[in-house]
Amino acid sequence: MTINYEFNAFMNRVREGLPEHLLEGHPDFVRRREAFNEVNARYEKAKAAFSRAIGVVTQLEKSLPRLQSDYDKLKARLPELAMQAIEERDVKFTAAVDARRELERIKFEMEARNDALARVRRDIAFGGLQREAESAAIEHSSATEQLDKGVRRDREDLVQVLARASWDDTIEVLPEWPARNEAFAFARNLL
Repeated sequence: MTINYEFNAFMNRVREGLPEHLLEGHPDFVRRREAFNEVNARYEKAKAAFSRAIGVVTQLEKSLPRLQSDYDKLKARLPELAMQAIEERDVKFTAAVDARRELERIKFEMEARNDALARVRRDIAFGGLQREAESAAIEHSSATEQLDKGVRRDREDLVQVLARASWDDTIEVLPEWPARNEAFAFARNLL
């Protein structure tokens, strides 16, 4: 009974003091982290694509009222520009004609921006950007949870193996990983 109590107390000391860097190079941890990193990369890519698309929509939506305001102000000035041409004896109505050209340019720009806005919205909704981002977020959340559970399980497994190996002074039972000797020395120092 005393041996079990002493071993359990020793295992608790190993569990409480085990530095994270000793676990990070362990093969099970590395495998879990690599799998998570793949999911995380897909998530970041999908999130960035969706965010860029939303940014374009926002930018286009903000620009349209400004263009409409510019159009309305310039259109309201047309009679004034025509009268100014008469007063200046400008038979070609240069300022008024230039203003009408600018009105056409603004109108075409608004149409182009509306076309682009419709296309980006369609890409978000039907092109799968939103669906892809949502799916990647769900997968990322699940992978994060699995990683956390797996790391806790790997940590506990390592604590038990380290405690047994140190208790029996048999480093050979430990799996190979870069910090194997350091981990064994850490646990042995707690005895």
